[in-house]
Amino acid sequence: MASTAALEDLRRGYRASGLHPGVRLGAALAAAAGRHPDDPVTFLSGHTEQVTVGELFADAQRLAAVLRRDGLADGEVVGIQLANGRRAWTIYLAGLIAGAVLVPIVPTAGARDAAFCLSDAGARRFFVADRWRRTDYIAGLGPVRAARSLRSITVVGGDVPSDCVAYADLERRMSGEPGRAAAGPGAGDGSADCFICYTSGSTARPKGARHTHDTFHAELIQARARWPDRQVVFTARPLGTMAGLLAVLRAMYLPAETYVMDRWDTPAALEVIRARNVTYLPTVPFMLTTVLDLLEREGSRLPSLREVSCGGSSVPPSLIERADELGIRCYRQFGSTEHPTVTSGRPGEDLRDRATTDGRLLPGASLRVIDEAGRDVGPGDEGEIVTGGPDRFAGYRSAAANEAAFTADGWLRSGDLGRLTGSGHLVVTGRVKDLIIRAGVNLAPAAIEETLARLHGVAEVAVTGVADREYGEKAAAFVVLRPGAELTMDDVREHFERSGVARQKTPEYLVVKDAMPRTGSGKIAKRQLREELETELHAGEAAPAPRREGG
Repeated sequence: MASTAALEDLRRGYRASGLHPGVRLGAALAAAAGRHPDDPVTFLSGHTEQVTVGELFADAQRLAAVLRRDGLADGEVVGIQLANGRRAWTIYLAGLIAGAVLVPIVPTAGARDAAFCLSDAGARRFFVADRWRRTDYIAGLGPVRAARSLRSITVVGGDVPSDCVAYADLERRMSGEPGRAAAGPGAGDGSADCFICYTSGSTARPKGARHTHDTFHAELIQARARWPDRQVVFTARPLGTMAGLLAVLRAMYLPAETYVMDRWDTPAALEVIRARNVTYLPTVPFMLTTVLDLLEREGSRLPSLREVSCGGSSVPPSLIERADELGIRCYRQFGSTEHPTVTSGRPGEDLRDRATTDGRLLPGASLRVIDEAGRDVGPGDEGEIVTGGPDRFAGYRSAAANEAAFTADGWLRSGDLGRLTGSGHLVVTGRVKDLIIRAGVNLAPAAIEETLARLHGVAEVAVTGVADREYGEKAAAFVVLRPGAELTMDDVREHFERSGVARQKTPEYLVVKDAMPRTGSGKIAKRQLREELETELHAGEAAPAPRREGG
């Protein structure tokens, strides 16, 4: 990792440019919310509940005051596992106002994963729902109770164990607070931690990425630079993910009318988009695919949408092209938990750039594309993407993880492969560790996925390598089909041959699924797909021939 002196030089530069304002997020959000206090935020899960930004922030300030009276210290670590809703947003904002370091945990995380994050971060308090959808969190509290640092569990809901605090009790106490000045530090040190965001853990144990008040503030400043005067936003990105957190903060920081659901429901989402004239929709490929499928079945459009962003995992060009045919100006973005938004397309760019690239650098961000020796590759050549910028995290909690994650001169290794075009657009081509090595030849899954995505009837696709005694690895394709579509291995082979793709890039296994397994952040769980197929192969239950799973 880069030296402390080098990192301090970077921070001084960001401070001088205004990208690191040097204030706590609680104070920054209070000032921003004060500029548009009447903007509405509507929560649509279960029942409709509308509040204004001013009302929501006042509630958060009251809760922050109660928590400070209960002894919450500046810098104390607080875990939160809640789905999108008014109380969840209030708790997140209150934690920032009160000076806590927050550990967001996705609602779909199991009790053992939640307990690991809490223990690893040294959390002393934990906010959790009694239940959400089909998940009973109370039944799974055993591993959480064993977290060595934990001193208090607050349950949001009616089923509260005797050894836990009822959030309803905190709400009753909030009514006696004025809801004005922030209860915790105001200006303070912007370089202090405010979030510890855990990676999805799809390839290893989750790693705690430390974000500071300044790094999150920089992300909001970058968003403001490309945000129109006012947006009408719909979001169903889960809290606990970076996209879910930013949805909360942007609603406070930027002028907008915001609609929130606690999970993605395509028909319900389209109903809201039409009824409320939504202008901006942040998505991942799965969400966008289901929107386009439904619009095509209905023969309808969404005329109010001015822009749709798509990221979080590999975005095939065909998906952006499908959206464009239906009048939706969709573009790709590149970022991660560690570095939220590095590049982004724009709705005003031409279709080719929006469909085939991941956009250009945002203000203050920087990147290089390097070879295995750490040297910059030439324009158009592929290499590993390394990044820098004011919204990049401050490092992992683990020193060993930091050693592996940074180059000697301080660039963050993204783990992604890519190339830069002559116009300065980034094209992400795959993952360094996702490479399939077949008989000594490197195959990039993203390129194979792009070809498969153009097959008629394919709604979603993932490609992984599976172990093979003769070749080392072979490519396996997992697909979800559109309603009524069928696909055989012969169809795949003929399509790749017609596309002029090298023979060794043609998948040698095909698995048709009803739905893809996903990580807590919504990405396709490729490791699970690979392990399931390898288990069947080793048992002699699968062969390089067409198969259909789940119906």
